[in-house]
Order: sequence, then structure tokens, then C-alpha cells
Amino acid sequence: MKEDIDVYLIATDTIVSCVAADIIKEILEDDGFIVKFNPNIDIIKGLQVKNKEQFISEGLSNLIKRINEILGDYSENVAFNISGGYKAIIPYFTMMAQINGCDTYYIFEDTEELINIPAAPITIDIEMFEKYNREFTELSSCIDNYSKWRENHYEFVNKARSCIEIADNIACLSPIGEILWVNYKSRYNIFLATKNVIEKN
Repeated sequence: MKEDIDVYLIATDTIVSCVAADIIKEILEDDGFIVKFNPNIDIIKGLQVKNKEQFISEGLSNLIKRINEILGDYSENVAFNISGGYKAIIPYFTMMAQINGCDTYYIFEDTEELINIPAAPITIDIEMFEKYNREFTELSSCIDNYSKWRENHYEFVNKARSCIEIADNIACLSPIGEILWVNYKSRYNIFLATKNVIEKN
């Protein structure tokens, strides 16, 4: 039933995408769907292709946060339509869908054939996040002097290289790292304590 389906539209930080979202919203609503598109939160700031650094550090980060807000606690009832938008976004959408157990749908540009990519049995390396939860926590707030920090976290850096984004000796979670870290935190409670507190218990 169409009235049982909520459609969330996400727009890139461009005029064309905003106009397209408004048109799609109107068409879908006329067809009986419930469509949710709030320009204040669904136009993803920084999600553009003119500035690569802004795209990675701001655009993708804001996109990941918004998608996780939409997913909430009901990811098993969510499907991703990745047909529109920048091609650079598709791998991140696909990854988020897979690790959250969501189906993904795609329509090729020159045809109307709908392709379904079902959720695969993908699991996160929980042990790595448990072992290095302090490092991931620090990276989520960004690290100012990465070269010095790396010297004391050499093993972690080697194992989690794809999760780290570095610019001007400042390190933060990469988009992939943020996707995995947010997913891990949503499933497990994290408690950080000093070595002395742990030893006392």
C-alpha cells in the first residue's frame, strides 16, 4: 500500500538537485505516496563536486549523519534508491545499505529496468572496534597533531588506514570510518575508563 510507505528525498547542495527534489515530491504525492523532504535538513550542506575537500569532510559527513537519522532503529524496513545524484555518492550509499541490512535499488540511465541488490550477510569486525574504541573516539573529534599521535598508535593506523582521513596533519574519521563507527556505536554501549579504574574493578 502506497500510504504505508514513507519516501525520504535527499538533495545535494545544488539548485538543480533542490528543484528536482521538489518536482519528484510533487509527482510522488500526486501518486499517493507520503513524501518527506525538509530543505532545512534534507539539502545536504557541502555535498557538491566543485570542492573535493569540502565534499569529503563536510558533504559526506553530513550525508552519513542524515541517513543515520532516517534509519533510526528501523533499518530492516528501509530500502535505498541510489538511481539519482552524484556517482561518487553511490559507493557510500551502497555500503551504508549493506552494513545496515537494507536492500538497494538502481535504475540504469538508458533503460527502465529496476535492479535490486539484496542485503548481504556482512558483519563488522567487532573485535577491532572493541580493541581500538579509544582511537576511534579520538578520531571522531579529529586529532590536531596526527604525525605525533600516529607514533603512539602505529598498530591501529596500519589496521584501520581506510578509516582515517588526513589533511594538513589533522586526522579525522574518513567517510568509511564514520559509517562503520556510527554503525558500531548504534549497536553497542561504549564505556571508556582509565587503566587505574579498570584495575580497581
